[in-house]
Amino acid sequence: MAPLLSLLPPMVQCTKATPGCDATVHSPAPLPGDNAAMCFIRRARKARQTGFFGHPIHWRLGLAPLLLCRALPVTRNRQEGAMAHTPKPSEEARVSLVGAGPGDPDLLTVKALRCIQQADVILYDNLVSEAIRDLFPKDSTALFVGKSKHRHGIGQHRLNDLIVQLAQQGLQVCRLKGGDPFVFGRGSEEMLALHQAGIATEVVPGITAASGCTSYAGIPLTHRGLAQACTLVTGHGESELDLDWAGLARGNQTLVFYMGLSQLERISATLQRYGMAASTPAALIEQGCRPEQRLVTATLAELPLQAKQHGLASPTLIVIGEVVSLSAALAWFGAPSQTLPAALTA
Repeated sequence: MAPLLSLLPPMVQCTKATPGCDATVHSPAPLPGDNAAMCFIRRARKARQTGFFGHPIHWRLGLAPLLLCRALPVTRNRQEGAMAHTPKPSEEARVSLVGAGPGDPDLLTVKALRCIQQADVILYDNLVSEAIRDLFPKDSTALFVGKSKHRHGIGQHRLNDLIVQLAQQGLQVCRLKGGDPFVFGRGSEEMLALHQAGIATEVVPGITAASGCTSYAGIPLTHRGLAQACTLVTGHGESELDLDWAGLARGNQTLVFYMGLSQLERISATLQRYGMAASTPAALIEQGCRPEQRLVTATLAELPLQAKQHGLASPTLIVIGEVVSLSAALAWFGAPSQTLPAALTA
């Protein structure tokens, strides 16, 4: 346990009972000339080279957000009041905001894979699959900075500061996000912070869940005679869902709700209240584009009950619209193809 604890930045301590840890242990202070973020990165790299536990450390256990959150304020060396490090000019830094797609590593773009392979530091979130994490270079440092509904490891403002600080060290930073960075991924917020700091930034688009997961489930987002439009909606809000429910309830379109599983009952009831038929086909896609993908189809009215009966958990995509009726006929991922419904062959 002691070697792993030595990686922790100053002011970070073991406060819970841990096997092999009999008491609260304080990590050593950073070396002179190092700030907290850089010291953390260097120690993490050393751990990866020595191979604790027989494999490179990617900080997959949810520990890194706590460490980074506490490490950011520590920017001084042992001499009181003296700044520990003078950042390199920001024009030497570069950050890539990279979309990892919905989970299947084969769906990574060539450029996304190149950014991963060339990165000094990879900051990845909760939706980056293990299969993609296995592609991380052994000589880079991978830090988990993800958030989920009940687990906010590091706030967005602190994360923005961390990305800026790492880039100012002259490191090549890959900010890896599930799906696409600019589709409910807060990539634009991070890019604004980087631009304000004068740091060169690029965006590498990824396949968003609405496209990838529905394709793997055999559900087209549009289909002649069934849907002439597609609307992407976030089912997660800091307060109430402020949506144009009347517009969403109109026909001839496909609705795709991200992060909406906990709001499913409300989504179903509200759409029906605004005029959408209770019999409208709907689907839930859990762990889309991954070997463990599950597809549950039902009517709009029955969808919340089906979600509970099947014990679905996040990440689960909600798809509502007539195109869902094609899922059995167009199934290909993990299931044999079906005969096209007679009503659609005319």
